[in-house]
Amino acid sequence: SITKHRCANYFSVHDSKKFLQLLDKDFDLILTPLVFNVKMKLESDLFDVEQVYGSPEWNQDKHDELITINTLFPSRTDNNDCTRGGIVLLKLKPRRSLLDLLNTTMCFSVTYENRLGQTYENKQSIDIHMNNKIHYANSGIQKAIVLVNYVTLLKTWINHEREQKYNKRKILFNLNEQNIEKLSDWERQSTPLIISKQFREQFKIFRNYFQLGIIELNDKDLEQEMKILNKLIDYEN
Repeated sequence: SITKHRCANYFSVHDSKKFLQLLDKDFDLILTPLVFNVKMKLESDLFDVEQVYGSPEWNQDKHDELITINTLFPSRTDNNDCTRGGIVLLKLKPRRSLLDLLNTTMCFSVTYENRLGQTYENKQSIDIHMNNKIHYANSGIQKAIVLVNYVTLLKTWINHEREQKYNKRKILFNLNEQNIEKLSDWERQSTPLIISKQFREQFKIFRNYFQLGIIELNDKDLEQEMKILNKLIDYEN
């Protein structure tokens, strides 16, 4: 991919306003790399990383290596010193009973290189207190979890319906589709839209959870995902 090359960068724009902002107001940011070969690792004797969301370079064979970024670019902040952008979520799996993990500590380490090739490392310890209460350190984390649950549900539905169509479990990316040899690893052939009864009910249950998230976060941008949910629920096969 483009980001595998040092100093390379790319963006997705959806309207002319954002395009002009990118090439005018933020032009200096997209051409000014900060550091290179950024790697974040997790050190813990009590937890394994089960899944990383928001880091496409994550390799399941290297569970402790969470993030790999070839070139890191800056982002502009607003008047409140906040920035709107990506986030990385970790799903941890305990190695022993949760009763033994009421209070524990883990360590995050970040290594990176500057323009001269000099390597630096920063470590930070994080205290974890296990309890039955749901707590979000900030609204950004809560929104990320809501969106991860949304995407996970849709991906599960898509895979299930395709498996039903081809009457077999998915094996890698091959579901006995026609002309499969002409497709790349990331391509699929289209199939008719089908909403099974079980997933229609799951969508209805999830819609209540998602609506509550919109209210708590006071984020109208989530309405676009809600429209998709409503369309799927009301769709007639």
